[in-house]
Amino acid sequence: GNTQQAGAFLFGGFYADQQPFDAAGNVSPTTPPVGEAQLDLGSGQRMATNHDGQSVFVDSGVLDALRNLSAALAANDDTQIANAVTDVDNAFDATQSLVADVGARWVRMDHTASALEDVDLNLEERLGAIEDADLAEVLVELSSRQVALQSALMATARASELTLTNYLR
Repeated sequence: GNTQQAGAFLFGGFYADQQPFDAAGNVSPTTPPVGEAQLDLGSGQRMATNHDGQSVFVDSGVLDALRNLSAALAANDDTQIANAVTDVDNAFDATQSLVADVGARWVRMDHTASALEDVDLNLEERLGAIEDADLAEVLVELSSRQVALQSALMATARASELTLTNYLR
């Protein structure tokens, strides 16, 4: 529970700069390992990036199960050992749901990263098209569209002047 990466305790929760557990595996009373770091995915979407030590080691029963197994092995009591092994199995099952949650988060982050890469590529293509535009070609295209618009407006104006009496003359 005291593993660090880039100076932060992985299971430290809100207190990632403080050691969450002592050498005996007890939770630090002054800086409990609770709370999840949040990552802003954009558009008001946030996602937790970790599980805190409280949920991984305490709430899941991992620490208690391992302590019970250690005590049962020291006492060489087969019944206590069997019970402790069951506790370890249950704690393992509880942590597996946390692992599945991390997997789902990973997939979501992967999809978000892929979507952002697509947006970035699209923006780069648009910028390239704008930067590579031939000014003379763009001006010719604009001029031809202006002529077409003026012709259409003149035709509309002439058509609106025509009435039945104009034909009868």
